[in-house]
Amino acid sequence: MWSESRPEKTRQIRGEEPPRIFAAWLWFLLTLFCLRVIGQMLVAFLHVSFLPPMEEWYSGLIPYPWLLMSQFFIILVFGKVCIDFTRREGFFVVPRPTLGSGLLTFGSVYLAAMVIRYVIRMSLYPHARWVGGSIPIFFHWIIAGFLLSVGGYHWSRIRPKSKKHPYLAAGASWHTPFPPGPTDVRDGFRRCPQDVGPDKKVAELMGSTSEVRI
Repeated sequence: MWSESRPEKTRQIRGEEPPRIFAAWLWFLLTLFCLRVIGQMLVAFLHVSFLPPMEEWYSGLIPYPWLLMSQFFIILVFGKVCIDFTRREGFFVVPRPTLGSGLLTFGSVYLAAMVIRYVIRMSLYPHARWVGGSIPIFFHWIIAGFLLSVGGYHWSRIRPKSKKHPYLAAGASWHTPFPPGPTDVRDGFRRCPQDVGPDKKVAELMGSTSEVRI
C-alpha cells in the first residue's frame, strides 16, 4: 500500500506570536465593558445619583437579573481570551480558521445591527441626540470590536489552501508513485521494470513516462 502526502487546507504561520499590544487592546475593551456592568450595578442596587438613571442603561427587553448573568458570562469568556493572549498560549491563541471566519462574520453583522439601531433611535428621538439612551448601544459596539479583533487575529494567521499537486506540495515528503517491488536506479532516476506496472490512477497523473526524478 502506498502512502500519499496530502496538502493541508490551511497552514499556520509558524514562529509568529501575538504582539503584546494586541493583548493590551483586548484588556482595554474588556475593562470598558466591566465598567459598564459595574456602573449599572451601582445604579440598580445602590441607587447612586452621579450616574445616569436605570432606564439609560438597558432597553428592558429582558429582566435585569438575567441580563446581569449574561454579562458575567461574557466577562468570564473574554477574560479567558485576554489571559491566553497575555500568556501567548492557550486555546484562543492557536490560529483557527473556522473560529476566525465565524467571529468575523458574526461580529460584522452584530456591529452593523447596532449601528442601524443607533441611527433609528436618533431618528425617532431627536431630542436625545447624540448620546441619549445610547449607553447599551455603545457597549454593544465594544463587544463587537472585541469579537472582530480576535477573529481578525485568527484570520490573519492562516494561509490559503495550497494549489500544488499533492506530490509537489511544499514540505511534503517524497514517495514513489510505483507500488513496492524491485526497482532499478541509474543516473539519478528510479525506473520501474517492465514486469511491474504503475497503478492506473498514477499512470493518468504521471502520463506515459515510467521515470520519476529522485
